[in-house]
Amino acid sequence: MIFETDSIELFYGNKKVLNSVYLKAETGKITGLLGRNGSGKSSLFNVAFGHSKAQHYHIKLNSKVYLKPLYTSKKVSYLHQKKLLPKHLSIKSAFELYDVSIGLFITEFPELKIDINKKSNKLSGGERRIIEIYLVLMRKCDLVILDEPFNHLSPLNIEKIEALLLKEKQNKAIIISDHIFRPILRLSDTIYFLDKGNMKKIESKKELEELNYLT
Repeated sequence: MIFETDSIELFYGNKKVLNSVYLKAETGKITGLLGRNGSGKSSLFNVAFGHSKAQHYHIKLNSKVYLKPLYTSKKVSYLHQKKLLPKHLSIKSAFELYDVSIGLFITEFPELKIDINKKSNKLSGGERRIIEIYLVLMRKCDLVILDEPFNHLSPLNIEKIEALLLKEKQNKAIIISDHIFRPILRLSDTIYFLDKGNMKKIESKKELEELNYLT
């Protein structure tokens, strides 16, 4: 799949949040989105997915304009910053809902010692986030969007998620954004930088240094 957002313009009142933004992701590649807090990254994801409506936008799938909200395509899996799982949903039910193997998850993360009958509101922040990332990443889809996935995760679990991302990108287009920028730099085949609503494609780490982003 080739996924593109094009000419996205978003206003909140008189404030322009996104200014003619373009972003591209494709199967076999991880696209990283970097930017300071408040730069518009989450707003862009919400417009792309269909949670928010911009004043002007184009969404393209395989070079064809997609006029409906993207979530209606059933080809995209989106991890936003808020809690994903209903608090009274059991872990077992969550894996059944997403049609993801809980056995493989237990094999990948044996140290969690997860009780599959436990409700999601009984999990720690880190446990819940690992499960949410895994469900979103491993479900059957063509495009994965991950917004701040590494929050609450230990270095060991970040490393495990990185390995899964590299594996899954072979069959999916993946877009990932996080204020923990080092995994983004390691993983991404393409990097964009969003600053005050304006998008810039990054060609080298030096550009990020010149933008004073890595300090």
